Amino acid sequence: MAIECTNYDNLSLLFRRAGHLMPLPADFQELSQAVGSDQTSMRQLEIYVTKDPILTAAVLRHASFVFPSSSGGYSLRTALMAMGTRELRSLVSSLVLHQRLAEGQPSHFPSERYSNYSLATAAFARVLFTKRDKVEPIATHWNADDVFSAALLHGLGLPMLARLSEPAYRRTRDWCQMKGHTFYEGFETMFNGSLHELAAQAAEAWSLSPQFSLVIRWVGRPDLAPEQHDVLAIIQYASQLAGRLVGPVEDWKCATPLSPELTARFGLSEADVVDLASALGAYNLKPASPFAA
Repeated sequence: MAIECTNYDNLSLLFRRAGHLMPLPADFQELSQAVGSDQTSMRQLEIYVTKDPILTAAVLRHASFVFPSSSGGYSLRTALMAMGTRELRSLVSSLVLHQRLAEGQPSHFPSERYSNYSLATAAFARVLFTKRDKVEPIATHWNADDVFSAALLHGLGLPMLARLSEPAYRRTRDWCQMKGHTFYEGFETMFNGSLHELAAQAAEAWSLSPQFSLVIRWVGRPDLAPEQHDVLAIIQYASQLAGRLVGPVEDWKCATPLSPELTARFGLSEADVVDLASALGAYNLKPASPFAA
């Protein structure tokens, strides 16, 4: 049941209790344990994944994008084998949680827009990270799939707020519509606190991988996490591109500018534009407007 909260401290308490108020689905826990266990065979893993048709389709799309096949496609088993155990663990966790949070939302929550925007952010972040790392190696132990998985959940706060406190979500949404602000800007103005921070607290309450909570907490302020500054800046820029090219999560008119600093640093070449367009196609996403370099 959604709970009325009138101040940031009360909302923080709700998010920190996410493990009790919004327990992770049993299938998520079962699948995460299976992927993380050295005792799970590829056949067993295939059985776990095929229980969820949406997850199966997502894994196949991701494999086709990351590892283009000359034969034109992958079976689920070959897709799973193409990914390393570490990449698979991170990817499955983020895909399942992303899917579950988009489901069962109040009717006024833009589930499809949220899902498309998050997926585009993750795909764009992977493309940008890969290209940047080839030109100038990024000082991080993360790889491109880590970046994809963490970027997919960077906007976790929005669906969680709608679930945990629908009244707070509706008040913020109505005010943002009236003022023409993005949801995260409006929330910070109304509650004098960061929705990203609340979502990071929930990720920690769920005992998700630390890389998820780090990205969720600092994606809007990479300078405050210098150890992963470049990764965070790439995800931040990818989220801005997703807002412009696929459409923001907000279903009202609001400014979604590209940061001049990030554009100067990660500016798109013609080849980059082609790769971003390919990423959209791989994940069955449609551009909201023509691409422009």
